[in-house]
Amino acid sequence: MTAPKKTTTRKTTPKTDKPKVISFRGERFRLPELEGGSLDIDVIEAFEDGKVVTAVRSLLGTQQWATVKAMTPKPTMADLEDIADKIAKVYGMGSAGESDASSD
Repeated sequence: MTAPKKTTTRKTTPKTDKPKVISFRGERFRLPELEGGSLDIDVIEAFEDGKVVTAVRSLLGTQQWATVKAMTPKPTMADLEDIADKIAKVYGMGSAGESDASSD
């Protein structure tokens, strides 16, 4: 007599969201998936306060931020604002500095 075979089914979570990626000067930068569907409060504050460098650096992470800093010519503030706007659009915020949550 043989024991019945155990069948196991792996639970897979279907990916409904594409990876968050932006392009800048021919480089592709992968952005973090959002836990719970929203940005970290510190990143939100940085965007709202106009702290573009802080917001972009936080979302790109150390390695990708180093890639941005190593670019030639060096990125300008206008370049960083362009990156921030791309990030904002990917996350559905419209553009950097605009917040639907604020009414003042």
